[in-house]
Amino acid sequence: MDNYEILETIHKSKTGETIVFKVKEKNKKTCDKVYALKLIGELNNRFQKLMFKREVDALKTLNSCNGIVKIRDYVLNAEFDGKNDCGLILLDYVDGTNLEEVELNQFSQIEKYELCLKIFKAIEEAHNNNVLHRDIKPSNIMYNVETKEVKIIDFGTSKIKSIVEQETTLPFYSQNFSAPEVVKGNSTTEASDIYSLGAVMFLCYLICYLMVLK
Repeated sequence: MDNYEILETIHKSKTGETIVFKVKEKNKKTCDKVYALKLIGELNNRFQKLMFKREVDALKTLNSCNGIVKIRDYVLNAEFDGKNDCGLILLDYVDGTNLEEVELNQFSQIEKYELCLKIFKAIEEAHNNNVLHRDIKPSNIMYNVETKEVKIIDFGTSKIKSIVEQETTLPFYSQNFSAPEVVKGNSTTEASDIYSLGAVMFLCYLICYLMVLK
């Protein structure tokens, strides 16, 4: 990824293990296209490498799907800022705001319905390609207020149904949005994602309802 210049940091996980940069290709002054470069800390054990591979495989599987961020390249065992064995994933830059920060109380009933429908269709495409997201929540849903475009991001805990690994049963979940079986680390299905979609939809309408009560 030496051909890319970092423009700014757009996300950093609480642990600092995952950082997302906004980047552009070097030596292309006439090209304004930017990308998102996801850096995943040192992948120094089998489990971390498995998680990285699973995210890359899921994104590659879904690369032609609407409503899902597209992968352009990836590097395993990369060096970055003095660290060895880093994972790098180059993605299309998504111009928008995560749903957690969108002012949903300004949306009409029709706009909320259309937003939820676009989210549902994106996850349906993933399911049709045998990919479970397993961490659907507002911060993993990007929305462009001007174009009304929706993109699902962060497939770091996703699962391709045809691949069975013991590690996929380990609990990775988001409070208030993950299905009970995900929280417990049990086997997950499309229903687990649908549960999370319901929680997101509930949030969209609850926020607006609470604003009306005020």
